[in-house]
Amino acid sequence: KLTNYKQRYPFLYNEKYTNSNALKIFKEAEVMTGKTGTYKELIHLLLFHPKALSCDAQYILSNLCYGRTLTQKANGHFYNWSFSIPKYWDLVPNPNKSTDLIFYTKLDSISGGITFFDKSEDTNTDSDQSQIEYLKSFSEKIDLIKKFIQLSIFNTFRTNIVKIGDKNVLLVEYAGQKPNNTYLQGRVYLFLTKYNVFAYMFNIESIHPNDCSQKMDINIPLFDGIVSASKVTY
Repeated sequence: KLTNYKQRYPFLYNEKYTNSNALKIFKEAEVMTGKTGTYKELIHLLLFHPKALSCDAQYILSNLCYGRTLTQKANGHFYNWSFSIPKYWDLVPNPNKSTDLIFYTKLDSISGGITFFDKSEDTNTDSDQSQIEYLKSFSEKIDLIKKFIQLSIFNTFRTNIVKIGDKNVLLVEYAGQKPNNTYLQGRVYLFLTKYNVFAYMFNIESIHPNDCSQKMDINIPLFDGIVSASKVTY
């Protein structure tokens, strides 16, 4: 711990933090925020953690995330949804749909959320289809995918079925220019549960398209890890 006042607040004495003292502060924030997101006044210090700044996905998932399990009822079914998310990301309920969550962080201008819909609402799909077959048929339903993305203007759009952890996932990638002239690049991960289709959405926004692409490439392992760690049980 930092016990010397001058070490903790060197800027009051017109001095800079040393690397070792800065790392001690970050370590203290890691410990004090724990696994449950307590001591929230310290959480945003982790935005400046060297492993967060370099987007070391494995370290973030193991040390800078906290886990949550939510028990909810939707479409007549109770389910337990367990997930991990970086402590320094803000996580709030979606004001338009109480069962969904929205997340965002100033680091790399990441935003997104988690949503789902009942498979029974997709009346044009054969109930006997396998997961892969279902995802393939879903990939052709552009209007339904746009509903998830909630973005009608994009320049590139592609879909692909991939394996993320133990999940077969329909990966949707898109990019576009927003009305405010900033650029947006995003990924949507859609996977099946017993009754629902879950969707994780991650967006990165910047004033330069190349900056979006570079930040997306750096963050993909973290996004993949978050989706892989998600579990839904009924």
